[in-house]
Amino acid sequence: MFSAARLKEERSRLGFTQQQLADTAGISKKSQTNYELGHREPDASYLASIGEAGADVLYILTGKPALGGSPAEIELVARFRAASPQLQSAALAVLGVASAGTGAPQVSGDAHGQVSLGNDDSPARPSMSAAQKRYRSDALRR
Repeated sequence: MFSAARLKEERSRLGFTQQQLADTAGISKKSQTNYELGHREPDASYLASIGEAGADVLYILTGKPALGGSPAEIELVARFRAASPQLQSAALAVLGVASAGTGAPQVSGDAHGQVSLGNDDSPARPSMSAAQKRYRSDALRR
């Protein structure tokens, strides 16, 4: 069942003020306050709106997080959801999930990879790369 305390906890976790979450959900600050004090229960439209903003609606309603896993995994997913599309693409690329040809950043190389933002057609795209470390013994072998 709905918990006003868990709603407030989720709002705080997302970094919203009462006014910001109210604006996101299209309600007044007074209604938000009433939900968090337990004076009223929110409707499905409100819950859907805050769910789209990153709130864990299942947790608010049942006390069970929608995502299983460790607190670090839950925080990772929350931060991923809050990130810009470009940052999400970069994160997926680093993890080897992004598909080629989507305009997503490309990752290449072994453990020392390269991430470039934008697609391959970008004339001047920022990139970040790291070369493989050379050891003195490598130079002596040549």
